[in-house]
Amino acid sequence: MSDTLKGVLLMALATIFFAIMNGLIKILGQLNMSSMESIFFRAITMVIIVFIGIVLTNIHKDIFLMFTSLRDALRSKKKGGLSKLLIRSLFGAISMSLGFYNYITIPLGIAVAFLLSTPLYITLFALFTKNKPRPIVIFATILGFLGILLISDPFHGNIPLLNIILGVLGALSGAFAFFTLKSMDGYFKSESIVLWYGIIMSLVGLFGVFILPLFGVHDDLISGLMMPHSTMWLIIIFVGISGTLAQWLMTKSYMFTSPAIVSPITYLRIIWSMIIGIFLGDKLPNLYQSLGLALIIICGVLIALPVLIQDLSDKKNFKKLKK
Repeated sequence: MSDTLKGVLLMALATIFFAIMNGLIKILGQLNMSSMESIFFRAITMVIIVFIGIVLTNIHKDIFLMFTSLRDALRSKKKGGLSKLLIRSLFGAISMSLGFYNYITIPLGIAVAFLLSTPLYITLFALFTKNKPRPIVIFATILGFLGILLISDPFHGNIPLLNIILGVLGALSGAFAFFTLKSMDGYFKSESIVLWYGIIMSLVGLFGVFILPLFGVHDDLISGLMMPHSTMWLIIIFVGISGTLAQWLMTKSYMFTSPAIVSPITYLRIIWSMIIGIFLGDKLPNLYQSLGLALIIICGVLIALPVLIQDLSDKKNFKKLKK
C-alpha cells in the first residue's frame, strides 16, 4: 500500500472517531457538563492512554530504560522542536475549546463546519507571504466565506452571535496550529505530538474551569464545574479513547502524505457529525445552512486541488525518471 493511500485511509478513519467524540461531548453538555470541563477530561484521558501505550510498548525493558523512553517521548529529537510543538499545541487546544462550546450549544454539523473552515484563514495568511495563492484558491476562499455567512443563518437568527464569533476564532486558532504541524516531522514522533497536545489541552481546560470565573465568566456551559456521575465517567472514558485515536490517526495521516491530499477527506466529519447530531436531537439544517455547508466543503476541496494536482504530477514524473 502506498503512503498516499495510507494517509487517505488514516484520515478517513480519523473523521469517524472525531465525529463520535463530538457526539459524546454533546451528550455531556446535555448532562450539564461545561465545555471547559469536557476539554479537561478529554485531554487528561488522552494523556493517560498515550502514557499507558508508551509504557506497554517498553514493558520488556527495565525501569530505567522505561523512564528513559517516557522522557524521550517528551523531548525533541533536535533543537528548536519544543517551542514549535508548544505553540502548535496551545493554538490547537484553544481551537478545540471553542469548538467544544459550539458542539454543546448549536447543531453538531454546523459547529464542525465552523471548525473546518480553517483553509479559508490559511489562504488569508498566505496573502501576506511570498507564496501567493492562485486565483482558483482565492475564488474558493470567497465561496468559503459565503458558506460561513450562510451557516450563520443571518436570515433567521438561529445561530447566536456568540457561537458565530467562537466558531470563527476556533477556525483561526486551528489555522495557526495547522501551519506548524508539518514542521513537527523530524522533531517528534506522532505519539509525542499527541501527548504534548493532551498536556497543553488539559491545562487550558483547568484554566477555563478555575480562572475564567475570576474574570467574570460565569456561564455554566463554558466554565461550570461538576462532579461526574457513573454514566458520565463512562462517556468521558469513551471521549478520551475516540479523541486519542482520532488525534493519532490524523497526525499520522499528515506524516504519510501531503496535507493537500488528505485535507479534503476531513470534511467527512461534517457529514458524520450531522448524522450523529440529528440522532441527539439537532434540527436538520435549513436551505441556507445546507448551501453554506456545501460551499465550505467545495471551498476546502478547491483550495487543496492545485497542490494535489502538483503532487500527483511530481510523483508521475518521478516514476518516469526511475524507468
